Parts: sequence; C-alpha cells; structure tokens
Amino acid sequence: MGGARNPGARCLKTLKTLSVAAAIAVALGGATITPAAATTYAGTRHLGADGLVKLVLVTDDTVGFLTEDNVLDWTVTITNGIDSQTLFGPLSGDNSLLRLQGTALTASATQLLFDFEGEGHLLFATEFSPAVRGYCIDGQLFIPFRCGFENVGGAEHITFGLPNPDNIKVSANGLAVLGTAIGGPAPAPAPEPAAWALMIAGFGLAGARLRRRRVTAA
Repeated sequence: MGGARNPGARCLKTLKTLSVAAAIAVALGGATITPAAATTYAGTRHLGADGLVKLVLVTDDTVGFLTEDNVLDWTVTITNGIDSQTLFGPLSGDNSLLRLQGTALTASATQLLFDFEGEGHLLFATEFSPAVRGYCIDGQLFIPFRCGFENVGGAEHITFGLPNPDNIKVSANGLAVLGTAIGGPAPAPAPEPAAWALMIAGFGLAGARLRRRRVTAA
C-alpha cells in the first residue's frame, strides 16, 4: 500500500518543471525567427567611376517572377563617392521601403536577375519624397513609375535627395545579374547571457531531480 502523498513535494516538482520550460522559452525568445524556406542573394553593382551598390536580398525561395510579397528582407549600401547610406529591410533594421512592380525581377536557384529591356522597376528608398535616398532600377518598357524624371527606363540610379548634382544614373541593357545565391537565412543570434544563466539553472534543477530519483530507486 503506497504512502501518503506529500503536497510540498508535488509543488516542488511542478516548480522545477516550470523552471526548465521557462529557461528554454526565454533563451529561444531572444532569437530572431527567420522562415526556414529562404534564399539569400548577394551582389555588387558599379555605376560609373564613383557609384557603388552592395546588395543583399532575402526571398522566400520563389523561383521565377518576384513580387514584393516574395521579398523578406534586404540590406543595400549605396555610395556616390561623397555620401553613403545603408538601407535595411524589416528583419535587419527597418529603415527603408521597397517598391517592386512589373515582371523584370526574377530569381533562379542560383541567381537574382533583372531584365533592363523588360517591364518593371525595383526601388529601395528611405522614403517616397524629394528627400529620398536610395537605389532604383527600371526596365525599358513603359510602367506607371519611373526612377528618373526623364520618363526613360533602362537605367540604374543612386539618389541622395532631389535635385542633387551628385546623384548617379547609368543606362543599362539586357539581363543583368544583381546577385548570386549564398545560402538560406542567417543563423539566429545566440541567447543573451541572462537567458543562458536561466536555462543552465533550469537544466541543473532537472539534473538534480534525476539524481535524486536514482538514489531513491537504489
């Protein structure tokens, strides 16, 4: 016949279990959650003698035509030899906006491509106003939006406010490789020290509990 149950022991058991669960939850809670299905493309574009664009774009693994919904994040650094700006997407800093229209931007398993003789445009910008700082490319076929005031497509633009004589525009033709695939999403950051401490404490409680069980069984 079993002995009487000890309410205090049951309470201690529950607290230990919750400690382990809480430790794991806190440790994982500090990590950035990135979709498992993602492809990262990276590339560099040279615009004339002074213009430079470094582009990192994360998509949802879509192959073929891309829309705004397929773009998960980006980091675009632009310079005209005088000024520079880094534009971050929603998962990496969220200081810029994306506008993507048409069918000119496509992706394969290995490359991010833009058809400068096609229809569409791609814009990364701090804002949609004359104070815009950003990178814009468009195809030659007509669309409602153009990167420049000339209403002529097929070009790449680096813009640091409008008007600005130091802005750069370079005409482009054909199918260009904007970036090549470098893998999936970046690994999640390590838990903060406080989260590690709580997690280790929880695991310690769990280990002590198992040792006591073994001693009792012996």
